Amino acid sequence: DEAVAFYRKLAEANPGVFLSDLAGSLNNQAGRRAAVGDRVGALVAIDEAVALRRQLAEANPGAFLSDLAGSLNNQAGRRAEVGDRAGALVAIDEAVAFYRKLAEANPGVFLSDLAGSLNNQAGRRAEVGDRAGALVAIDEAVAFYRKLAEANPGAFLSDLARSLNNQANQRPETGEATWQAAIDDNLPPLYRGWLRAYYAQWLALNHRADQAAAMLATAAVETTEPEPGAPPHATAAARQHVRAVTNHLKTPPDNQPNWTIVPIPDHHLQLANDLLNSHTWPDRETALHRHRTTIHEPDLPTTLTILTILHPDIPQLEDVRELTADLHEHGFDTVIEHLRTAHDEQATLEAWIATPSWTESITFLQDHADTLQRPHLRKTLLEYDHPIAVQHGAILALAAQYQPDTLLRIITNPAEAAELATNALESGDLTTLAMILLVCPRSAELPGTGPLLIAVSLLANGHEEEALVAAQNAVISGERTQNRAHCIRLHRLLATQQPGISNAFQIGLARMVELYKQHILNPDPIHPDEPTPTPTRPQQPEPPRIL
Repeated sequence: DEAVAFYRKLAEANPGVFLSDLAGSLNNQAGRRAAVGDRVGALVAIDEAVALRRQLAEANPGAFLSDLAGSLNNQAGRRAEVGDRAGALVAIDEAVAFYRKLAEANPGVFLSDLAGSLNNQAGRRAEVGDRAGALVAIDEAVAFYRKLAEANPGAFLSDLARSLNNQANQRPETGEATWQAAIDDNLPPLYRGWLRAYYAQWLALNHRADQAAAMLATAAVETTEPEPGAPPHATAAARQHVRAVTNHLKTPPDNQPNWTIVPIPDHHLQLANDLLNSHTWPDRETALHRHRTTIHEPDLPTTLTILTILHPDIPQLEDVRELTADLHEHGFDTVIEHLRTAHDEQATLEAWIATPSWTESITFLQDHADTLQRPHLRKTLLEYDHPIAVQHGAILALAAQYQPDTLLRIITNPAEAAELATNALESGDLTTLAMILLVCPRSAELPGTGPLLIAVSLLANGHEEEALVAAQNAVISGERTQNRAHCIRLHRLLATQQPGISNAFQIGLARMVELYKQHILNPDPIHPDEPTPTPTRPQQPEPPRIL
């Protein structure tokens, strides 16, 4: 009401801009008034909306004809509610005519609107005794919805079912044949099961409970397994409708699965909703304490399993089911303490990663070492599928062997990082080498040295061919003296036969040594005992906090 008042004021001052908004708001107002039983007020609002949209459509049909058709469709419903059947028929006939014109020009957008309007037209014609006209309209609606449902059953199957229901009611003597013909269509099992549930509902309303029960038993089987490629909301809608119709029967079908017939206690549903709506740990802990008694009820696991089946579109329900199972099995207080600790660890990790500079990051790491240096956190970060998480996991790994000032230089100075990684290569500490590359990815960009470090790390992880490509890049980008030094390092590493190094790694290392030998421009002999040059350390500005 307030929206309409504001739009009316705006439209009076500037109708060219705001008249369409006023019409849309009146259209909505009609629905709200009808919802509270104010049928007369609803009709007044929709009549004004139609008048305004007719004015707009006459001036610009390309922009406003579909809005006019929608308001006329609504007007037909409002007129029928106050007993004006003739007026309702006039409105719906005009809506159908407009939607037909729109659908002919753009069926992809307007065919579903035309089908829905025809479905409504069938009802309006039946109300005034025009049974033949009602049949023509509903037959056409079913044909259009069938076409739409075959292309996109998840979006249009429920519309098809409603129009089939109307069609069967218009022809009660052939109603069963109508449904059976639709179910026999080339639809996947999930959607056939969904239609069977609608058919069962029609059978039950027509006092054929035994047939309905048999149909529901088949529908339950067909909707139990999700259809590959079917959207989760379609699977959810199908199963929920099977359950709703099953529970409508006075005597449930035999051998029905639990999810169709077992009652769901209200307090179990409240527990699930409270946990789903708890988006912070304090809220979740409060909800868990509030439902502590419920968590230990023996039938709760069955309820939650049923909810996960009925709502595959809410994957978080599986988390709720697993959480309550843990609380019941391992002890409420024990699990709560574990979750509280996990939350505190998560908060500390997030605060650490969010520090605005690397200097502050290292200080934070020192101040929270007791938490951040827990081995499972390092392992979790390194296994996480995100470069920032992996980088921070590598920082934790290096923090155990380097002083904070050295660790800061590794992060911020690619040359020093490369030097320490090269030292790790010489000593055969390939784990440290890999961690340094993760902590300072820019060190891999240094000509000659960076590609070599990448090559050795790839080789250590079993990627021999990629390692040789990286080694080739190292040779090409490196200077002659640098290449000689790297060749010596690789030769030493090969000669030391470090424990834990596989035969495949040694073979790949030997191939890399040969690659260096072939590319060294000056064919001076290579002496493994020759001292290797130390990389220089140009001063580097501190990089952005998040790489």
